[in-house]
Amino acid sequence: AYDECGQLIASFNYCRGSLEGIAEYYHPSGAVWKEVPYKNNLISGELKIYLESGDILQTTDYQNGLKWGRSFRYWPDLSISSREEYVQGRLMNATYTSLEGEVIAEIKNGNGYRAVFGKESLSELHEYHA
Repeated sequence: AYDECGQLIASFNYCRGSLEGIAEYYHPSGAVWKEVPYKNNLISGELKIYLESGDILQTTDYQNGLKWGRSFRYWPDLSISSREEYVQGRLMNATYTSLEGEVIAEIKNGNGYRAVFGKESLSELHEYHA
């Protein structure tokens, strides 16, 4: 897929009309932004999101279109800002850490607070209940 100026913004693979394989989305610079694995039109596998520099920002496991497994988000220095565990799309356990390495929020057995980060700091806290 190309934008109105002819720049490549995404590429997809199809097999018999279904999304299959890795779809790639690109930053305006042309660097890979996201790699999204598809199987039968559903996200299945490890979705990866990259910064424009090429450094990893986030990885999330999916099964049949649902978050299922682990998800990690990284600070610019590649330390982990969040560790999340999903079961059938539901967030069950998580730990959110500041850039200085301090725990900001946690979710245990589906209960607690989920931290939402901006580029370099906490931007929101969301309360979760199982």
